[in-house]
Amino acid sequence: MSEKERYWVKEYDSMNPDKGYNMTEGGEGGRQSPEVIKKMSEAGTKKWHEKEYRGKQGKERQERAKDPAWLKKITDINRKRGQDPEWRKRVSEAGKKKYREDPEYREKQAKERRERAKDPEWREKMREIGKQ
Repeated sequence: MSEKERYWVKEYDSMNPDKGYNMTEGGEGGRQSPEVIKKMSEAGTKKWHEKEYRGKQGKERQERAKDPAWLKKITDINRKRGQDPEWRKRVSEAGKKKYREDPEYREKQAKERRERAKDPEWREKMREIGKQ
């Protein structure tokens, strides 16, 4: 049924407001237009600049992180991403840029490193990594 719907929506160009009323390609979902994607991106970016919104999102993520199934899912996703050299390069460049340009971030990172260095388990783990 979904294939037929997509066929007829395309055949009659019914996503074109002058010819039809369909807002999607039909079937089980559809693609957003580039304009809609851009508006959604701008709205999300604008919200992220609100301190209250970021705090709420952070708390929600901390709660989700308590769920072992969610943690496994995210771990698997990140492991897969980490195998992509292009992704690793982008993340590396973004981190370097933030470190260069944001003194508060630099200080926060230094403070966290000093705290971690006090933990004997962490130091041992770093020693093992250094041997590899």
